[in-house]
Amino acid sequence: MKHLLTLAALALSFNIQAATSEFDVQFVDLDDYQVAARMATSNATSLADKKLIVYANGMNNPLEQITRSFNALQSTLMAQNPITNTEYQVAYNYSEGIMTQGGQVLAQHFYDGGAKSWSDAWKQAAWAFFHPGRFATEKVLEIISNYGNDDVFYTDNDLSIHINNLYLPKINNQYKVVIVAHSQGNFYANLAWENIQRMPEGVEKSKAMGIIGVAVPTTRMADGRNRYITNSNDLIMNAIRSNSSPAYKNLPATHTYPFTSDLTGHGLTDTYLQYASFKSLLNSYVTQTFSELVPYQADDTITCGQALSRSGGYEGLTNLPYYLGEEDGEVMVSFEAFHVPDSYTIKNQHGQTKASSNGLTSGFSFKRFDYDYQHDGTLRVNVSGSASGTVWEMMVGCPNQNISIGRTSYDFHFENHSMWTCEFDLMIDGDFKSHIRAGYNVGWDTAPDIYLTPGEHEVTYANKHCTANNLCTGSSCSFEFGAKAVDGWRTITLPSPVNTNSFKQNF
Repeated sequence: MKHLLTLAALALSFNIQAATSEFDVQFVDLDDYQVAARMATSNATSLADKKLIVYANGMNNPLEQITRSFNALQSTLMAQNPITNTEYQVAYNYSEGIMTQGGQVLAQHFYDGGAKSWSDAWKQAAWAFFHPGRFATEKVLEIISNYGNDDVFYTDNDLSIHINNLYLPKINNQYKVVIVAHSQGNFYANLAWENIQRMPEGVEKSKAMGIIGVAVPTTRMADGRNRYITNSNDLIMNAIRSNSSPAYKNLPATHTYPFTSDLTGHGLTDTYLQYASFKSLLNSYVTQTFSELVPYQADDTITCGQALSRSGGYEGLTNLPYYLGEEDGEVMVSFEAFHVPDSYTIKNQHGQTKASSNGLTSGFSFKRFDYDYQHDGTLRVNVSGSASGTVWEMMVGCPNQNISIGRTSYDFHFENHSMWTCEFDLMIDGDFKSHIRAGYNVGWDTAPDIYLTPGEHEVTYANKHCTANNLCTGSSCSFEFGAKAVDGWRTITLPSPVNTNSFKQNF
């Protein structure tokens, strides 16, 4: 009975709030709403100290209520000792219907209180529903089956959006993030913080993220700072605390705010934000939390347009962060492996491959891919060498910028020789460049506009066939026809094709 009263208390919060508005519950695209939220923010974000305040709303709040609360919260924080270089956004907890969201809140309540797993939390929620004579309906069965697995915190669509589309992109972009969570938003804030902490490099990322709770139904604040404010006259939080067993009791009240037109004492806008003492304390908590947060800085983070290179040994890279900024668009990747084959992959923050060499490759290669800042975040680059002495260069451009490794154009010339004629395929680092036929009774031949990255390349005269004319006797045959590469201001003399098959040359 206690757990049903807990659910009823949470449902009451929705019913009373909804009764004050004729606005119907709406389902909106999160990206559209986040854009609207950004429009109301300060645009003075500094690269040196970027801050984000996120409002995490309670259960079953219509969009009108969310907007009203968000605007009131932002106005409060901007008016009281304004926090500079700050953006404001919403981690929107969608309204999913009282049965679905009620079951979800119960499971979150049990999990927060120490259930061994999400399956266990949902079993306890199911017991609250299925106890003889209590709401054993097909709808409840559907709810339990949808959420009854240990990975529910990943399959919860709202939480997944909060983490992957909001928190991680900002944290990876060196933002400090403070979540101001109200009611059920505290469950989401705790779960987001805990799941980010469990990710690769999550301990460092969680140091950039803090939580401040308002009207807290949770047993703890996940970030360990224990900064929260709960009204002793908050009937919803009191009902949860009174009807929960000791392990599941939410944190005790901290302050007393007299009743207003909000008969529950629970509403963020209609109760808490009505009091100057609350506003002052909230601002103090936000300021103090920001001062303690440490922006996430991945080791050796590379910025787009910045060249990478390695030489010697089996030189490679593992999970090197490559930051492309916050603009969406097409990205160009140039990779020079020279004559020793290497391979690379570029993956987004979800481990999805955005570009790769498709195995070992030599010479120069060029790829394009579409970059979505919100989805892809900071990229990770892996490069593997195949043999000792490998050398490679790489550049990942910024979105919508035409940028590449610096390369030089060469014209390869093979002269008209009176004694020899040679025919062959000109190959550089294993790539075919041109078919050449030059010499006696043939004349010069040229392979123009061959672009090479400065460094050592392997030149091969492949499938070669050279013949001497009838006048080639004795010492007259010792003169080989010349070969050279010209880049416009200098000439590099190359070994003659007559007696050479392959050689390495610095360009």
